[in-house]
Amino acid sequence: MSVNVEHPSVSDRRARGEEAGNRTPPSSHAGWEPATIRYWRQLRDMKGSAVVEAMSPSALGAYARNCGWTLTRAHARSGDPIAITEYLGDSDEFDRAIADFSKRYADQNERDYQEFVNAVRSGKLEALEGV
Repeated sequence: MSVNVEHPSVSDRRARGEEAGNRTPPSSHAGWEPATIRYWRQLRDMKGSAVVEAMSPSALGAYARNCGWTLTRAHARSGDPIAITEYLGDSDEFDRAIADFSKRYADQNERDYQEFVNAVRSGKLEALEGV
């Protein structure tokens, strides 16, 4: 559902913490679309999917860039730095946990990639190179 409404004033956006450069709505289901100046709200599950198998390489690249931008925007919200600092305290326990997770995640990515390469080489998976 999309309806045209008057765009909020700068002071209204500032009062809600939506100052320039931080116009991400507080919810992924309600917010302002600055380019179209429309208020939208998802009233029911309206998920869809693109048929990537039918896309040309350039269309697939554009689709991937849009997906990446959307995921980045959705995960780029930050919290109150003072509250986060107070929550984490002076210990380096969180830092060590993040470093450990990152190393294990990178190792898993390498194992997954090697399994992918092996599947292509063995013929279990078809791949088109140089696209």
